[in-house]
Amino acid sequence: ARHMHLPWAIEPTAHHHRLLPYEPRYGLSTGVTNRDFAGIARAFSEIRSPLKIVARGAKLPPMPANVEVDERFVSPEELVDGLYRHAAYVLVYLRPDPDEREALGCKNMLEAMAIGRPVIKSRGGSMDGDIDVEKEGFGVYVEGGDAAGLREAVEAMHADPARAAEMGRRGRALLERSYTMERFGNDLHGFFERL
Repeated sequence: ARHMHLPWAIEPTAHHHRLLPYEPRYGLSTGVTNRDFAGIARAFSEIRSPLKIVARGAKLPPMPANVEVDERFVSPEELVDGLYRHAAYVLVYLRPDPDEREALGCKNMLEAMAIGRPVIKSRGGSMDGDIDVEKEGFGVYVEGGDAAGLREAVEAMHADPARAAEMGRRGRALLERSYTMERFGNDLHGFFERL
């Protein structure tokens, strides 16, 4: 059998994957699978800045007053125009995956790159081998379970919006170079040609 690793891709020309102006108001966390909501609650109990969590169907622990949880179904248009638009950063905070078996949060990270938002991501999981947010300059890693490290990363994003906006632009540029559906299709076509 032959196999090939094809990194995920997204269509940056789609309406809900367009680059948005950087107008930061709050942090944003989307997705539910393997998210460390308890860790988020601990960290944000000592952070003043607001966070919005979109977590349909998740059972979350009690959250501090500065964390707003939205459990509704949110359309892609509403997600972009109503939530991502004013995100200062996108938080992908996962429970540890020491065996690197999962690529959870990949879609959230690609969406953040598409719209030009920096990423705060917990280290670990198979996705880190594909996209190193710090090496590529569009985000920062924090250790899973490190509430102090998460607080520091969040505060740094809010303290320097010009730097955060530049990180978002780097993410968008990387997406356009390496994570488009055109690249994915060409790689897949090349794989079949070589069979």
